[in-house]
Amino acid sequence: MNEHDEREIIQEASGRLAKFEGMRLLIGVVSCARDRESHELIRQTWAKDSPVAVRFFVGRDCPTTEIDEIALDVPDDWNGLPAKVQAVCRWALFHGYDFLFKCDTDSYVSIARLLASGFERWHYMGGCGESENVYPDSCFPANGGGYFLSRRALSFLAEHMNLGLGKNCEDWCVFLSLMRGASIFVHHDARFRANRPEPGQGPSADNDFVILHDAGEHSLRNPERMIRAHEAATELVF
Repeated sequence: MNEHDEREIIQEASGRLAKFEGMRLLIGVVSCARDRESHELIRQTWAKDSPVAVRFFVGRDCPTTEIDEIALDVPDDWNGLPAKVQAVCRWALFHGYDFLFKCDTDSYVSIARLLASGFERWHYMGGCGESENVYPDSCFPANGGGYFLSRRALSFLAEHMNLGLGKNCEDWCVFLSLMRGASIFVHHDARFRANRPEPGQGPSADNDFVILHDAGEHSLRNPERMIRAHEAATELVF
């Protein structure tokens, strides 16, 4: 499958959004000064020709040179992640988005499958934990697999997200804030699970995965691994 065929798959999937009467989806890639080199890698792989907005969100101390890079008035360090994600929620609301998919710079996302995932039925959706029945990771979308937030969830987090629940663990802050404060419970979808047992298990023709996120030495911030994931995803099936 060539790039033209891949674009047709993405365009076909994006057509599914039309039935939702103008619903707007933002893919928010949470980043920092350290990871800016990953932006171009993402632009040239999974975000290329995206029919929905993809934006890279950094903190106040990070320079921005491209139109898709958004500097937020929050710290750009690891401990500032909860405040940064809350600021992303506020930005998405201010700019009229109905859903946010939050992911990281070391993730590979199949946009075609993302759009066909059924996210619009839930206020909060993602893959819970790296393994089942392990508390607390099995309870919420953790460790980089990404998650969806609806406008209702975004509105609550923008004003009431508890930033002190888990130090730099923004995914834990999101989960507990929504559950305790808004009675919004996560919908688990294993297609978004991070750090699968075998590294490199990303979206491909022989599975139904939506995202690939590997940690440590297998991180997709390595250009070769990101390109390998992109090549594997060019013969997708739904």
